[in-house]
Amino acid sequence: MRKTFNYIDPVQTLKKFYKGMGSKSTPLNQFRFRLLLNVFLALHVYLLIMHIRFPWPVEIARFLIFTIWAFDAFFVATICVTGVYAVADIPAARRTKILFQALWRIYWQPPQTALASVREALTAAQQTHFENRALEIARQKTPLIRRTIERLVAEHKAGEAFLLINKADDDAKRNLRRIEELYSRARSAQCTYLIEDLLKKGKIEDAEHCIWRMTVLLADAERLGVKEETAAFVRYNGFDAAEAQLRTILQDRAKKLAHETLASRVTLAPVEKQGQLERLVKELLEIEFNSRDYRKARYHVEREIEEAIGPRE
Repeated sequence: MRKTFNYIDPVQTLKKFYKGMGSKSTPLNQFRFRLLLNVFLALHVYLLIMHIRFPWPVEIARFLIFTIWAFDAFFVATICVTGVYAVADIPAARRTKILFQALWRIYWQPPQTALASVREALTAAQQTHFENRALEIARQKTPLIRRTIERLVAEHKAGEAFLLINKADDDAKRNLRRIEELYSRARSAQCTYLIEDLLKKGKIEDAEHCIWRMTVLLADAERLGVKEETAAFVRYNGFDAAEAQLRTILQDRAKKLAHETLASRVTLAPVEKQGQLERLVKELLEIEFNSRDYRKARYHVEREIEEAIGPRE
């Protein structure tokens, strides 16, 4: 059974395989691997003892040396074949090429050298596949991320490239959840149409500010009883105009309330002074509300009313 390729560190795939060569996930299970290793070592020791105690003719010695070499070659070839087919995500043609190169090296190189060359070839093949896979994924990303991944692959930093890809995927998931939440809030604030263009441009913070501003505006409008009118006004005129309209409505109501208060107090004055006081109140209404002149004029009117009817209780 092939092992799963580790996209964070491709070398770990090889290290884990060669470290746990006898695991059940490989064609050689633990019992067979240890049995083969013990037989191989026992044969070496037995032939060495026999050669020391009973010197053999040259032909027999050559035969025994060839036998030892054959066991070496068979043992290393078994490891190489198992290693080549245990590593996933390598094209079949590349795997076959590495296998034949390994078997050829076993014939004229020491076993350990041949095994090391197989490891290097597998690592290089997986690194190449790793980089190609990173470039394939980069084509689906934004231009900025794609250029960064291409630069990391060119520097043979494919591991960092996949870390960047994973981070970009996590950020995309968070942004998606964030956008869904914003749409839900926008529907309750009646401003979905205001944030659509912002979200298409990726301006999530601006969309959040827009929703917050609309929520505050509608809350103020609801207290004044003009919520629906304000929502429609924002759609065609924008926030600034809607806020100015609410300020105007609030000032008009405050001015009206102040006039009604003064008019009700004028009725408490003596009849001969009510005409003069009503004229002063009408002149006060013609002045801009909450301006300096308005405050001065109102102070003068209130003082005249107090002198006419006496101080407030």
